[in-house]
Amino acid sequence: MTHILEIDDLRSGYGLIEIIHDVSLDVEKGSVLAVLGVNGSGKSTLLKSIMGITNIFGGSIKLDGEELVGKKIEEIAKKGIGYVPQTDNIFPNLSVRENLELGAFVGQKNVLRINEIYDLFPELAALYDKKAALLSGGERQMLAIGRAMMGQPKILLLDEPTANLAPGITEKLRKRIREIADSGTTIVIVEQNINIALSIADFVSILVSGQKTFYGTPEELASMNLQEVLLGLTNK
Repeated sequence: MTHILEIDDLRSGYGLIEIIHDVSLDVEKGSVLAVLGVNGSGKSTLLKSIMGITNIFGGSIKLDGEELVGKKIEEIAKKGIGYVPQTDNIFPNLSVRENLELGAFVGQKNVLRINEIYDLFPELAALYDKKAALLSGGERQMLAIGRAMMGQPKILLLDEPTANLAPGITEKLRKRIREIADSGTTIVIVEQNINIALSIADFVSILVSGQKTFYGTPEELASMNLQEVLLGLTNK
């Protein structure tokens, strides 16, 4: 398989504080990589680092062989990375359709693409003129993912997409995320819901205190003591 994203010896954080320590990861094109770990392990910081939001103290992040470190957020987005943060991921005062239109790059808005998002998330089609602030939690997450997909990203970064959602909505969102991956979009997902993450992942990486302690398949992880791996009591 081809590596679409290559992270080598990454050191990153906020201000002068280093959160990610010498992390190296290769993400296969068309795959789903689930990044797991306890709270404070650096999962969200890793996604933000890929997106150019953190300070980079060392290392390399390459998309299709092109270095991203040093580029601005908007440049990284245009290179083909879509990012859906856990919170503040929609424009609440705009309608569903307006949110989706803003997800397309300048000059690339088109009705056909919006209809593709409506096909993926039929719930949004019926709410196209509704203010985003009035949506349910699940509908907001669908809108946030749909808005990111409007840019036709090569890689979609998802930070806790099922957090605080009801089980039925969580399962529906899980299926849609897998559909996105099966259509060819590479996904890096951070999840606290381990069962959800493992059900859609092709590969899994675990962070402990900002360091990678495991990388492998869900099947390989299943043969280990998950709690010990999450707490850093065993490495692979």
